[in-house]
Order: sequence, then structure tokens, then C-alpha cells
Amino acid sequence: MKQLFTFSCLLTLLFTGNSTLWAQAGKLDLKYGSGGIAITTQGPDIFSQISSIAIQSDGKVVATGSSYNSIIGKYYINVLRYKTNGTLDSSFGVGGIVTDSIGLSDDNEASCIAIQPDGKIIVGGFAFISTDFDFVLLRFNTNGTPDSTFGTYGIITKNLGDDNFANSIALQANGKILLCGSTSNGSDQDFAVVRFNNDGSTDINYAAAGIALVAMTSASEDIPTHIKIQPDGKAVIVGLSANTTTYIPKVALLRLDTNGFPDNSFGNSGKVVKAFSANGDQLTSVVLQPDGKMVVVGQAGNTNADFLIARYSSTGLLDNTFGNGGYKFYNFSNQAEQAYAVALQTDGKIVVAGSVDSLSTDIALIRVRSNGVIDSTFGINGKVATALSTGYDYATSMLLQPDGKIVLGGMATQDFAVMRYQGDPLDAALSALTIPSSKCGALGNNQTVSVLLSNNGNTKIALDSIKVQLQITGANTYSISKNNTIALPFGTSQLISFTNINLPNLGTNIFNVSIQLNGDSNISNNSLIASDTAFGLKPTINFSSTNSNNTYAFTPSISGRNSITYQWNFGDGSATSSLPNPSHHYPYTNTYSVKLIITDACGTDSISKSITITTGIAQTTKNRSLQITPNPANGLVLIRTMNTDEILPIALYDLQGKLCMSCTTDNEGTAHIDLSNYAEGVYFIQCQEQVHKIFVVH
Repeated sequence: MKQLFTFSCLLTLLFTGNSTLWAQAGKLDLKYGSGGIAITTQGPDIFSQISSIAIQSDGKVVATGSSYNSIIGKYYINVLRYKTNGTLDSSFGVGGIVTDSIGLSDDNEASCIAIQPDGKIIVGGFAFISTDFDFVLLRFNTNGTPDSTFGTYGIITKNLGDDNFANSIALQANGKILLCGSTSNGSDQDFAVVRFNNDGSTDINYAAAGIALVAMTSASEDIPTHIKIQPDGKAVIVGLSANTTTYIPKVALLRLDTNGFPDNSFGNSGKVVKAFSANGDQLTSVVLQPDGKMVVVGQAGNTNADFLIARYSSTGLLDNTFGNGGYKFYNFSNQAEQAYAVALQTDGKIVVAGSVDSLSTDIALIRVRSNGVIDSTFGINGKVATALSTGYDYATSMLLQPDGKIVLGGMATQDFAVMRYQGDPLDAALSALTIPSSKCGALGNNQTVSVLLSNNGNTKIALDSIKVQLQITGANTYSISKNNTIALPFGTSQLISFTNINLPNLGTNIFNVSIQLNGDSNISNNSLIASDTAFGLKPTINFSSTNSNNTYAFTPSISGRNSITYQWNFGDGSATSSLPNPSHHYPYTNTYSVKLIITDACGTDSISKSITITTGIAQTTKNRSLQITPNPANGLVLIRTMNTDEILPIALYDLQGKLCMSCTTDNEGTAHIDLSNYAEGVYFIQCQEQVHKIFVVH
């Protein structure tokens, strides 16, 4: 029968920053997709791009974008879900993709995505309906089906006026939805924000009947590109504002209060409009720092067009501790560059993604320190350029996984593209290894050893590929090693079983068990070991004894244990002993039952044996009076009996039962013995059935 030898290693993975032995930050994560890149093709006549990505609590990435079928001349809204390894999730939509359109519209485009706490997916964009473009909002269930509780069959359309284009979405803590974009006022475009309730209805208590319309300057084309919500509920919106005469854009920032009106504590009446270069600048994304400052990115229209990164205070002033007076231009080459997305690492470093023109247009990544200085530990001198194809490749959106890896969404010529890059790995450290009592099992062949690994680190790191190595060693050079490779998402546990293990009887049956983890890019230390001692069977015992003048020396015989407790009961009413090899003297003739109980981590065993004493002092069963004075004594001792009608024998024995002297009583029932020459100790005086202890003290 197959035996089970199980120990549960409760292995909690905690994470601390470290900087040794990992894949360099900025390199493609080769465990994702194909060489770090997941490209999804819909056909030679379909042009597709991802516009926004979000991450679920289980680590799956959900992307939204648009596809254009050149055969029928129609744009579609697409939602895709990728597993943590970069393959499409077939449990979502059809083969991992949802394709949707708004009514009979031929122009449906998705621009933004958000995931609600309940896992439902909200997609924002715009569609041409009747005579102009309207805001659209769609909500999908976790499997990709339309959420019928939202709007009409999962779809909301909102007409704010002529030509409305939604570009970004944000979820408030109370579940309400902010969708921002631009709308025409008849002359030019203005910033527009609509707030929806959780059921898709317009929240009429926000701004003017649920809609905030803001002109950044007079006679300007104002196009918002990204919205973020501060912890206090205020909304920060970035984009561009271009004078309708020169059409040279400037960067634009707007902050709305919780009611949807410009926040007068920010900039000039809630607005900031600024030119960083003579040829026009624009903002495409914003991220909020914990200290309330906001980092914005986009394009600076200087000679070749560069990445623009700027940092503003919570009041709308440039932060002079960043770059050159609060901003800086970053150049990859002598060609045009465009930043589309920004993310903030937990260490304050800033990651920016976009595109760079070289022989073709490639994915571009840059990382700077919190002061704006290029981070040379990232990529090559702080920069990464990746060609996905020979055509037009760019990244439109970015997110940071909890493990620090960087995920980008965008386009490879005409296909959906998602890429994952290495971040700064966070070292996984073993904080605890325990082997409870279930470690005790049978020895023999075909055993199973099970290890329970739990990933509950505070930084919520998903471990993609852990090599778990089990090593068992024992006496007589016994050794076995087995490996298993698993993935361990954050918040999960996995019981790893190593089968067909032979655990022989080694005499000691003590096995040292160790667990080593390595192989995952989030584990910088390649020698993470936890160990403990495991045992085979519960203890089995026997004992033997040797006799010398009624003093017995006991020797136990035990099957391969350590950390054992002993309890000897000698059967004569004396105190028990916890010594492994005790000795005990029996002064009286009798038969005694000696019992040994041993206990270790795997259980308890006991055995009893009889010992018969034939040459000791006979124990009395009669009640006759015997008086001894003095006691203790160091000289002459008087022994008196109540029997005066016969002569009685008197005997003196030592503790070993050896007869030391003898005499008789006189006709008055008394006797005298001299103890002055005897060593100190305990002796026994016997007169027929009466036995009394006497103490010799000098």
C-alpha cells in the first residue's frame, strides 16, 4: 500500500527591496507571450490597436481598443483579456476577445478602460450616431458578456452637442464613473466631463445636470486626454489647448472640485495653460504622487519633438525640484518622439512610455528618478527602444504590476500588441517554515512528501515560475533531491506533492528536509533555503536491566528517535525518573512491575516488565511495636520491643540489602548496637516482621 509521509511547510513569502542576481529592469520579460511580446492579429484586412489597459486582481490584463475592417469600412470596439503569461484568456468573450459596435454605427472606437471592484469592466469611447459623434460607455461582466443592468443592454450613449469624443475614464470611490473628453461648443472644442451613476444613469447632481464643460482659454481647441481622481475626490484632467488663430498647442491642466466645478485653489481659476516650446506642446497622461504633486507627460514641440515630463505642485505651480525648473525634455534620437503614458513606482521613480521614430516607429520607454535625472540602471542609460515590426509600433498605455513589471499596450503595425518588461524585482524571502505533527508517517517505498507554499507578501507579488527543490538527507549518506516548478499568484496557496520517495529504515529514521526556491525573476536571491527535521515512525521501545545487590541498572532500546522524554516507574511507590539510563535499589523482597513511557514528536510508546527481589528484607505485614532511640544516631542505640517473653533476633542492613551486623534481645525485650564505626547513611533495623529506618550522622 502506498504510504503518506506528509509535512506541511507553511512558507510565507515576504518581500524586501534587493538588487542582486536578477534580470535587468527594462528588458523584455521572456516568460510573457513570445519573447515578452503578445501580438494579436485579426486578419490582413483588419487594422487594430490597443488604446488602454487595466489589470484585474488576479493579475490578468484587460485591454480595449478599436479595429477597422477595410473590406466593409467599419470600426469596431474590442476588449481583450490576457492571462498572466500573455496568452489570450479563452474564458473571456470568444477566444479571449469581445467585439462590439453601437447600433448601426460604422465608426465605433474605444479609448479607455477601467475595472470596478466587483470585476466588471467599463469601456469608454465614442461612436458616430445619426449626425455626429457621441460619448459611449459600455459595461461587461467578468466573462465578457454585456452587463444588462447597465444602460441599455450594457451600453450608454451621451450627446453633449456637436461631435463629442471621450478619451479617458476614472472610477470614484463611491462607484460613480467620470468620463472625460471634448465637445464642440459650435466654434471650437472644450473640456467635457460627464458623471454617471453605477447603473449608467447621468448623475444630475454633478456640475450642470451631470456635465462639466470648461473652456481652457477663449477661442481655443481644448482637447483633454487623461483624467485622474485625487484621494480627496477632486479630478485632475490634462490635455492641450490650441489657439484657433495659430493652432500651436500648449499644455493644459484642469482641476475640478467634487461637485464638478473648476477648483479655484488650483492654477488660475482651476486651470493651467503653458507653453514649454515654440512649436507647440501637449499632455497625454498624468499620475498623482502620494504627496499631492502631479507628474504629467506628453510631447514638447522643439526641433525634433521630444518626450516632455513636468511636475506640478498641488496648487498648479511647476515643482522646481524636478528637472529644469519643473520640467525637462528627453530625446532618444534626432527623430520625433511622443510620450503617451506615465506610471509611478513605489520608490518614486517615473516610467514613461510612447514611441520613437528611427528607421521605423518603435516602442519607447524611459525611466527617470524623482528629481528628473535619467535612471541609468534602467535599460541602456535609462532608455529602451523596442521594434515589434518593420512598420509603425507605439505604446498608448501602461501599467505597473504589483511585482514591479511594466506592461504596455499599443499597436504593432496593424495588430493589437501587449508587451511586458522587467521592473526592479522585489526579493522573496522565506519568513517561516513549520513542520507540524503530520510529519510523522510510515517508512518505506513510494512515499509522498507534500509542501504547502503560500504567497501572502505585503507587496502582492505574483511569482510566475518558482523552482521548488526538495532535499531529504539522513544517516548512512542517504540523500534524495526532487524539483517542481510552479506559478504562485499573490494571495494563493499551492500544495506541491513529491511522489515516489523511498524513506528507508536508517537506524535513526531522522530525515533533514530542506526547501529551496529559485528561478523566478522576482527572486533576486538564488539560494533561498528553509529547513527542518522530519521523522518516520512513532517511537517503539524495549529495555533491559542488570542487577547488583538488588540495585538495578536500566537500559532502554529505542527505534531511531531524538528529542525523547522518558518516564520510569519502578513499581515500588518511589518517585519516577526522567533519566534515560537510571539505577534503582530494591531493599525489600517482592515482585515489582517496572514501566517505561517514552514520547517524541510523533507519539508515545510504553512497555512494562516484572522484577523479583528474593534476597532483600522481608516486608512486615504485622503491627508490632519497635522503638529505636536515638534516631538519628552516631554511637550506641537502644532497641526496645514489646515482647519480653522470648528472645528475638535483631539485624542491621545497609541500603543495598547487605547484612551489616546481628544480635538478640535480652529477657526484657531490649538490645544495644554500636553505630559509631558505620558510615553516614540510611540503614534498616529488622526485628522479625518489624523493619525501621535509622540514620547514621557523625
